[in-house]
Amino acid sequence: MATAAPARRAARSVLLPAASVAAVTSDTQPSSLALFHSPFPRPSQHRRYSAMRAPSVVRKGRPLLTPDPMAPLAFPDFVVPPIEAWEKWQSELGGLGGLTPADAREVAVQYSRVATKAGFSSPRTLDKITESNTGPHPLFCVGAALIQGGGKGAHMGLHMLLAASTLGHTPSTLILMDDFLRIGTKSSTARSRPIQDAMDRFKRIVATQNNPTAFTFAGILAKVDGKPTATVLELLDKAIQAGNHLPASPPPPLPLGSPGPPEQRGPKWYKEAFCHHARGDALLALGRTEEAAAAFAVAALELGSAASCLELAKLLPPGARDREHCLLRAAQAGYREACRVLASDWADRAAAEGLSERERVDARRMSHEWALLAGNVADTSDGPRGPGGFRRRLMDLSNSLRLT
Repeated sequence: MATAAPARRAARSVLLPAASVAAVTSDTQPSSLALFHSPFPRPSQHRRYSAMRAPSVVRKGRPLLTPDPMAPLAFPDFVVPPIEAWEKWQSELGGLGGLTPADAREVAVQYSRVATKAGFSSPRTLDKITESNTGPHPLFCVGAALIQGGGKGAHMGLHMLLAASTLGHTPSTLILMDDFLRIGTKSSTARSRPIQDAMDRFKRIVATQNNPTAFTFAGILAKVDGKPTATVLELLDKAIQAGNHLPASPPPPLPLGSPGPPEQRGPKWYKEAFCHHARGDALLALGRTEEAAAAFAVAALELGSAASCLELAKLLPPGARDREHCLLRAAQAGYREACRVLASDWADRAAAEGLSERERVDARRMSHEWALLAGNVADTSDGPRGPGGFRRRLMDLSNSLRLT
């Protein structure tokens, strides 16, 4: 399904406690930046689900869900994954939102019995979900886990997220908006009735809640829709104002062999790094270069965004303290533009006056090596090629610069 892959990346964050970092997604484009984090405010009627350590799905006196004879089931042949799969996802995701693997599996079993082709918003389906006391938060957690697993389960997982969103669950609606932005606002999936209904709920969240994630997505949607840059910036500023009071999550784990404590902090809200980067883009478009550099610096130096490292470095003059450090980080993340800038910087060094012959030769060699990595010159060496070779050669250069 078109939305399964982005949602699988988001699933890593949405199941963790509010003050924890989940994972770094692909950072090959500025629009893919992210340290996923999930301090989503939940409606008060749903907080009891997250407060329970391991809520049992099947308790004495709780009615079991039964198929609706009036409508065909959406997943009649779906085989719910065994308990071992749920244990694996629990380990990969850092938890199942307070559910045990057995509870999560039971939620999936019961949902498969009532989800009809009439849709997750079918009154009969929603009534049965409500009667079972399963609630939107468990649907959200189990749906995200199924999406994480991929395959046929991802379809039902997305179905569960849409059901939870229909029941008013804010995190589910925001994750769906994340997918909406990734798949493109003009795709057939984005134009479907379920996604458009989720869009309407999202607009209500923006209008009624002081939610930094919602404001971030609203700013990006405004840009996609061609709204004035000032409008985009206003929404992103609202996101930062709403998120400033939130505690930062723990910093990302220290890389093996790193000599000291991490300089970075964890994000305060889902897509914080993305928000600062988009704000930097908007400020640049308005000609406010110094403010743009400050926005990129937060995303790059505090939150570890490689794309923001590249943009910040391009705004810093050659020889500035953080320029080479940021370019190297961006190059290590696969940004060949950073390699091109490094090649140019080393060429300028090689042409500078006052160098010894040895220093000039070394600078020319470094310029040539960075140009090779950028793809600007033909590689006639017998060294490693391909993506793995690119990374190995890049690490060799990094080690020679003592900047890793």
